[in-house]
Formats: sequence, C-alpha cells, structure tokens
Amino acid sequence: MSYSQTEHIAQSFAVCQICEESPDLKWKCIECELLFCNNCSTKFHSKSKSLAEHHVYDIKDCGAESTIDSIRLNALVNITCQLHTGKKCSVFCKDCAVTICTKCIKELHTDHDFCDISEVYEEKLLKMKSYENKVESHIEFYSQEEERLQQKMSTGQKHYNEIKENISEQENQIVNAVRNHSKKLLSEVDSHWKPTEEVLQQQIATIMQTNEELELTKNEINKTLQSIDASKVLTANIQAKEKLLKQALITPTNLKNFEFVNKSFSNNVICRIFGHVYAAPKFELVKSYENSIISSASKMLVLENNSAIIASIWEDKLYKVTLSNDYISIDTETTQSLYDMAMMQNGNDIIFSEKASDLKILNLGSLSDINRIKYFKIFHSCHPFITLGLHVSMDNHILVGIAESKSFPTSKADSANRIIVLSSEGEVEKVHEFAADQERLFTRPIRIKTDFKNNIYVVDLVDKSFGKYEGRVVTIEWTGNLRWIYTGVQIFDKFFPRDVEVTSTGTVLVSDEKNHALHLLSQAGEILGCKTLAEMGIRLPHCLYMTESEELWVACRKDDKYSNAKLHLLKLNYLM
Repeated sequence: MSYSQTEHIAQSFAVCQICEESPDLKWKCIECELLFCNNCSTKFHSKSKSLAEHHVYDIKDCGAESTIDSIRLNALVNITCQLHTGKKCSVFCKDCAVTICTKCIKELHTDHDFCDISEVYEEKLLKMKSYENKVESHIEFYSQEEERLQQKMSTGQKHYNEIKENISEQENQIVNAVRNHSKKLLSEVDSHWKPTEEVLQQQIATIMQTNEELELTKNEINKTLQSIDASKVLTANIQAKEKLLKQALITPTNLKNFEFVNKSFSNNVICRIFGHVYAAPKFELVKSYENSIISSASKMLVLENNSAIIASIWEDKLYKVTLSNDYISIDTETTQSLYDMAMMQNGNDIIFSEKASDLKILNLGSLSDINRIKYFKIFHSCHPFITLGLHVSMDNHILVGIAESKSFPTSKADSANRIIVLSSEGEVEKVHEFAADQERLFTRPIRIKTDFKNNIYVVDLVDKSFGKYEGRVVTIEWTGNLRWIYTGVQIFDKFFPRDVEVTSTGTVLVSDEKNHALHLLSQAGEILGCKTLAEMGIRLPHCLYMTESEELWVACRKDDKYSNAKLHLLKLNYLM
C-alpha cells in the first residue's frame, strides 16, 4: 500500500481502529493492516506475544523510501509457497523465474539453477530503479519535445493565420478595386448611352403622338371622301392639318460607337495581380574564408573532397584549392583569363569561356596538370563573337552568352548580343536574340542559369557608368519568349547584378555587388526579399554557387576598402 493510500485511509478513519475512541492516530501495523493510537500500541499491540514480530511504523514515515524498502525486505522473508502450505520460500529458481521452498527444490526443481531470494531482489531492485531513472529521463525529454513542438505549432499556426489573413485582405482589396473599376466603366457606358437614349425616347414619343394625330386626320378624310355630302368637302380645313406633316420630319440621331475590350484572366495574370505563396529561405552564415593570394574570385565551382576551382578574371588566374576548416590552401594555379565555367552533367568535364571566341573543355583528371590548360581541346567556336556567360542545363544543354566585342558598352547600337543553346555535342540548336516586338533581349549577357522548368535567367549588363556596371535580370522561356525583367528595388538607387542562382523550390537569388546585397525573386519576377549581406560581414558579393545540399557559396571581390577576397558559406533554412 502506497503512502498516498495510507494517508487517504488515515484521513477516512476518524478514530483509532483498536479502541475506537482516540482520534490521535499514530501507528500502522503492516500485518494487521490497522491504524491505531499511541495508547493502544503501548497497552495492547506491543504487549501481545503473537504480535511481537509484526512490523509497526509511524504513519508519517510510511511514505519514506527507506520505510518502503524496509517493509519490502520484511515481506521478502515471509513469502509463502504456493504449493506447500506453511512453507516459506527461501530461494529463487532462475530457470523458472519463481520463488520456491526447500520442498519444491526436491520435488519440482531438481538440477535447476538457484540463488538466494535476497540476491535476486537486490539485483532486480537496482535494475528497476535504473529503469525508473531512464523512464523519468525520457518523460523529461518528451515533455521538452512536446513543449518545443507546441511552440512550433503555435508559431506555425500564427504565421499560417497571418498569411491567410493577408490573402483574404488582398482578395478584398482586389474585389473592391475590381468592383470600383466596374462601376467606373458602367458610369462611362452610361455617359455614352444615356444622352442618346433620352433624345431617342423624346423623338419616339413625338413620332407616336404625331402618328396618332395623323391616324385621326386620316379617318376624318376617309369619312369626308366616303360621304355624298358635297358641303363637307367644301368645309374641310386641310391647311390646319398640314402642320402635322411638318412635325413628322424628325432630325436623324446618330449612335456613338463604344465597345468593352475585355481581358482574359490566365493564371499568370491573376498571379501577377494577386500574389504568390512561396517558400523563401532564410540565410545562416556557416563559415568564412579569407585569402590574401586570391585577390578576387569571379567564378567558382565546388568539387568533391572539399576542393574547388576558382577563377579570377582580374588577375588572369585559375586556382585549384582545398577548403579546410579555417583556411584556403592553394593546390595549383596557372595564368589563365577564364570568364565563366560550368560542369557538364557527366561530372567529369568542365566547359569554360575565356572572353574569346572558343569554348574549351577540361577533364577533371587533368586538374593535377592545370598548367596545360591552354592545350585543352576546343568544344565549340563562336567566331567572330566572344563568349561571356556560360551554363549547363539539367538536360546537358550548353547556354552561352555571346557579344560582338570585348569592349563594353559597344559602339554599335545594333550589336548582336545574344544567347545560343548548344547540344552536348556542340551543335547550335537555338538562338535567343529578339523579343516578340523585335526588341533586342540582351545587352551584355554575363551570367546564365536555368531552373527545373527550363526557364532561363540572365544577368544582363546595361550600363558602365563610372565603371560600376549596372544591370538587370532578363528571364525568358526555353522557347525564347520574354517572361519578365527585374531592375532592382527602390531601397537602392542602382542595381549591380553579378551572378544568379536558383534554389530547388524555384527562388531566384541574385548577387548585387556594389550594394552588398542578395535579392530573392519568385519565378514570376516578384521581389520576395532583399538581404543586406553587409550585416553578416559579406561585402562585394560577386559569384554564387549552389550545392546539391542547398548550401550557397558566395565569392567576393576586393577593392581599396576590403583588401582581401573572401569566400562565405551560407546555409539556406526554410524553417521558421
């Protein structure tokens, strides 16, 4: 019987269970299962020889662990055999996992493995208490987990409700705007029609009245002509009726032509008006690398085993490096003016542009002899154009941005800057140069990226004012149709895009070098956010590289203010 049960029973008995008079309950006898007062303990229970071996405890100590252990130990020596009446169990049969008496050993448990009951008791008691601690530890863990999950649930539910409220509010605003615009259009229609309607109604009423009077006149004339009375003809007043003929001459009213040109509501149109629900990532800075040898990184590819290839167009250098925990170690380097590069889908070949006519291809197995890069084979020649941005799509198509001249801006207004799409064998399959209105799509396509829908995102430079290279992001479909153009956000006066990446969820990331920022765009070109990277110690972000595990490498330039180039690793977090 537990302490709480004993306490409950003690409270239910108002007086001693022996004398049935004293309310001062003091003792409990385990064997008798009686609660009694101090006086009855002295007079009766302690004096009785038959009760001398009973175990009596102070009621207030019944809940103590030491008391409970003592009671159990006393009960341990008094366990009676289930088969042999009057026999007490003294041993424990390990084979049968039961307590037995000495007679049981001879009759039923010959050759079994035995041990003393107290040994088994102590062993199992220790295991039980150890298990109890583990259970309590797990209860604490799951309680904390429950609290954490409840907090997540609360945060998520709050965010969910806010998003729903925002969508409902947007719906109401659009409905009200549409309703108000509809009223405006209806009012315009009224202004076109109502004056004409009023004139026509007046003319119709006049004609009906004149026609009625003419019918009456016609009847009078018919009666006169059908009469044999000559005097009626002589007395008929024809001149008085002639004014009706003049009233019947109605000035013609012209109808003004007006039309309603309705717009179709495709999903894209509705999304642009209403908005989108997107999983936009948050960014956590994992680590930063600083290197005084590589002054600026214009492009990087991350390989296996913590290695990478880094190009610097400003130094005309190409490096193979190892990314250790705290620093960058340069394995090999060569003099090479490499503008852009991309990994082929076979994972073995790297294709690269040199801001020259030829695209070249480099096998990863040749990286140990990177100094021989100038001898590597030509993949495709774009002569007489020069190659700029370069990208390999998921289906192994090679997209190349090309221009007529190395100089920028070019002196020719109609310079044929474009994007060509090559097969994996180097054959030209598509050329994207003009939009549907025959306007040129690109001015200087320096970086290219595709998403899982094969939309093409292009960083396009448009102005070289003060040497800062302003730009935009031009997005086209695989067929070449223009989807949208992004020119930056209002918080910055100008936009200096340098590279573009796309997450697995379709979020478009654009590095904004001079503003030390990262722009987050939806697939529809809407701004989802603009992260000021300077807050994280990231300045002059130039190159972006997204790993398969959704980690973003940001390679930075150096200038007079920031003497060393840096590499930063960001983790994309879609959780709240």
